[in-house]
Amino acid sequence: MKRNTRKRVITISLALLLACGLIGSLGQGGGVVQANDRDDQSSSRQIEGAWSIIVTPPGGGPPAYLAIASFADGGVLVTSPDPSVGPSATSTGQGSWERTGANRFVSTHVAFMYGPGGSITGAIKINSNYRLTGRNSFEGRGQLQICDASVNNCFTIPVCSTLQGTRMKAEPPSCPQ
Repeated sequence: MKRNTRKRVITISLALLLACGLIGSLGQGGGVVQANDRDDQSSSRQIEGAWSIIVTPPGGGPPAYLAIASFADGGVLVTSPDPSVGPSATSTGQGSWERTGANRFVSTHVAFMYGPGGSITGAIKINSNYRLTGRNSFEGRGQLQICDASVNNCFTIPVCSTLQGTRMKAEPPSCPQ
């Protein structure tokens, strides 16, 4: 009996939540708002997903380069190795991100640096901020810190790189099935 009552309460609660959502949508625009029809200024836009990012270091630094970052639900961030410090010189970056306001986010990630013999010689730590400029784009700034192998004693580089992100989209292959 308790199981049926609990099931009924959950069903009714879900129905009420759905109805409230539909009524709220109908009151604002005369119809149900589809996810892909939302205004680009909607605060419901998310950063979760995989992004292709053009990183442009400040003048006098390395040339612009492509990075890949994946923002997972729950605040996990994984980034591709940093090619600006040389091939196979850093590990994949791992870190966290969080929302700071409507369409605004910050992140911190760390990657280890390797010496010629493959031993860890230090770490890079990057603190970034992002502002979604559309459903599938963002702009931001990132600041590099050079740290010891324990990610302590960090030296902050006093300039920032600019970041231009484009959301990666799933595409079907063109080969026959």
